[in-house]
Amino acid sequence: MGFRKPQTINREAAGSYVNGVWVPGGPSTFTIQASVQPVTGEDQLVLPAGKRLSDYVKAYTVTDLQVLDEAAGLQPDKLTWRGNEYECISVDVRQMDVIRHYKYIFSKVTQ
Repeated sequence: MGFRKPQTINREAAGSYVNGVWVPGGPSTFTIQASVQPVTGEDQLVLPAGKRLSDYVKAYTVTDLQVLDEAAGLQPDKLTWRGNEYECISVDVRQMDVIRHYKYIFSKVTQ
């Protein structure tokens, strides 16, 4: 797909308990090919009420990314786009026979 561009993803490995003490996982950075766009229309349905649309983007990619999974100790992957950092808040798996891909919604990280 010609619309996909290299995008930087920051990932934190799953943490674990060592002798009863929580030890967070280590960070890693990698590049994926993705089409990143502002959210629109039906994308708003997964967003919390009252949030501004400029705080979210969607990304289409063939790469399987991490969404928050507290039970497994996984933190969401973070996308760096146009100088801002966004964390992955939802995934829509689109694994049909024609063009297999994932659609992710990312929320802007505020400091």
